[in-house]
Amino acid sequence: MKTKKPALENSSIIWWIFGGCALTTLYFNSKIQDPFNSPKMWIIFLISAWLVGHIIANNHKAYKDINLKVFGVLLGLFLIFGFIAAMTTDISYTAFFGENQRRNGFLTYLALVIFMLASAMFVRLDAIRRLNYVAFSTGLILAIYGLMQISGLDFIQWNNPYNAVISTVGNPNFAAAIMAMMASIVFGPVLNDSFNLYYRFASLLLTLVLLVTIYLSDARQGLIAFAIGVGVYLVIWLYKIKSKLRHLMLGSSLLIGLFAILGMLQIGPLTNYLYKSSVTVRGYYWRAGIEMFKDKPFFGVGFDRYGAYFKEFREVGYPLSYGFQITSSNAHNVPIQFFSTSGIFVGAIYLIILGFIAWSGINGIRRFEGNDKLVVASVFSAWLAYQAQTIISIDNIGISIWGWVLGGAVVGVSRKNNLGSNPANKVMKSRGTSVSFNLRQTFISSTLLLLVLTAVVPLYQVEKNMFGTRMVFNPSVPESKTALYEFANKSLKSGLLEPSYKVTLGTYLAVTGFTADGLNTLKEVVAADRRNLDALTSLAEFNQQLGDLAVANGYRLQIAKYDPFNAANYLQLGRNYKSIGDLAKMNEMRSKILSFAPNTEEAKQAISELN
Repeated sequence: MKTKKPALENSSIIWWIFGGCALTTLYFNSKIQDPFNSPKMWIIFLISAWLVGHIIANNHKAYKDINLKVFGVLLGLFLIFGFIAAMTTDISYTAFFGENQRRNGFLTYLALVIFMLASAMFVRLDAIRRLNYVAFSTGLILAIYGLMQISGLDFIQWNNPYNAVISTVGNPNFAAAIMAMMASIVFGPVLNDSFNLYYRFASLLLTLVLLVTIYLSDARQGLIAFAIGVGVYLVIWLYKIKSKLRHLMLGSSLLIGLFAILGMLQIGPLTNYLYKSSVTVRGYYWRAGIEMFKDKPFFGVGFDRYGAYFKEFREVGYPLSYGFQITSSNAHNVPIQFFSTSGIFVGAIYLIILGFIAWSGINGIRRFEGNDKLVVASVFSAWLAYQAQTIISIDNIGISIWGWVLGGAVVGVSRKNNLGSNPANKVMKSRGTSVSFNLRQTFISSTLLLLVLTAVVPLYQVEKNMFGTRMVFNPSVPESKTALYEFANKSLKSGLLEPSYKVTLGTYLAVTGFTADGLNTLKEVVAADRRNLDALTSLAEFNQQLGDLAVANGYRLQIAKYDPFNAANYLQLGRNYKSIGDLAKMNEMRSKILSFAPNTEEAKQAISELN
């Protein structure tokens, strides 16, 4: 049975959902301070605001479906406990807008939940064809841009310390993950004869091009996600055609999957192909996150505040292996991130939501036959590809938007009243009632959109001002000082200023010669966030240069409280105590260094200098 063409009245909602995913992934702005994460956050804020109108206008009919009602309750509980965790977080900006270069605050997840709920309400079998078209277009753009970057033809000169393939998401691992998801969706029509033969061939070709680009990105997680997404789909296809190979394929897939996991953990024959040192470092991130959760189990250390606590909870092996100044702002595992930063309620509900989606997908695959089974399988396998990368990576907005929408789509396409066009859009029988509800939806969506714009505009201004400040910052050119001062003060007066940007501005001012202004700015940061190690370090170093060792030592002792395994900090403290004649504390610092870092360069310097 061929998939029905979506009814005209469904078109706008479906395009808002899937088109919003594509726009979020593809858009970036190289003329602002954070070119990738902030613009993507703004986009999901704006589009989710518009989707709320559709959800409210249709919920009375759509929620007669018991599965959707349960799903809505779970999402509501996730938001309620997430909001409580955000309200109990010490730094409100981070709680709601997220960590710098991450933007995974409560408002981001509010937007993702709205996308997921809209997807569950409005996406049916007849809408998946549009998902395929959008994913094909998105995957094609990602593949072309990735190959351009590999060939050195990128039209933007990124300051990129990674592999050249950062795509539109800013990192090779993220780039590989989003391409793996697109490949998983794009591969669906290849074995589905309800699609045109030419489109099926084009889909196969694009899948192969995406696979090559993923391989060239040198990101193993992309290959794993691709294998899981396409592999699960192939197994379901073999069961659908009742092939004799289906049991062999399933067994082989499970065996290969087991060896792949072991290989990533540096065990077994696939180690040379799949193991990367970044897997080992993730173990440190995960264990630190678990310790944070154990320390604050109910509401975590604060929504997206993992980075503020990482150095306090990291194992000593991490700084000894990777350096005393290296840190992390994320657990690199989405469930652990939720448990550590938002507590047991948010973490547990998130896992229950994942279980509900998996249960819905399996039921949907079992319920449908023929090409309809393949449609559900294509969405489910792509969602599994997303989940695979969340185990070892960060919730990057350009990727997670697809994961949350696909999760909602799995629930939507698996519902019993799935056949035909979307019933949620046929709730009005009379023309007058239909017009009334259309006006209601437009009014709600427009009002919320305008409200969100009042936040997005100042956020954009902050990013633009910070970019301008960075462009004029050049301490070696005296003529740039006036421009720097003007830009910095303009940025400081901006509404919704990111805390880490305030640290940067304070440092710029102090380095450029506006010492008092710079130090006052940094002190304001520390007054608001006593755990801000960047601000504390800058204050310690500037006071060190000014010769005020007592003040510098005070800041370094604060650093030691939140970064207890920082031998470089203890070494400088020891030097300072020696300078002021406090030999007892000098010896204490030397002993401290030797207690946990005896084989480091800092230990050698401590033995040589602190005597």
